[in-house]
Amino acid sequence: MKLGDWVFTAHNGNKITGFITEFENGKVSIQVTIPKNYGSTQIDISEIYLHNDPVIWMDDILSLIDISLQIKDEEWFRKWAHELSLWRPASELENLISRQ
Repeated sequence: MKLGDWVFTAHNGNKITGFITEFENGKVSIQVTIPKNYGSTQIDISEIYLHNDPVIWMDDILSLIDISLQIKDEEWFRKWAHELSLWRPASELENLISRQ
């Protein structure tokens, strides 16, 4: 990672995309571009992903399914439909944990 690299992460429950402006004491300063008007923030370096790393967020999966339907790509549709089936609501996981 270096100054100017585009990165993404989560901050206060928000997905953010931006570029690195500074490194300091194990933290990275990011000028956030998405969402707009977010400003800049500092994140632990271990929580940063380079923009070209393939990280898919749960709320991206529905959009990917829509795109696969629009372009009529059955293999891609099956991939994202399967991925969606693997996600569980937090409340469901809490119920599974409490039963053990």
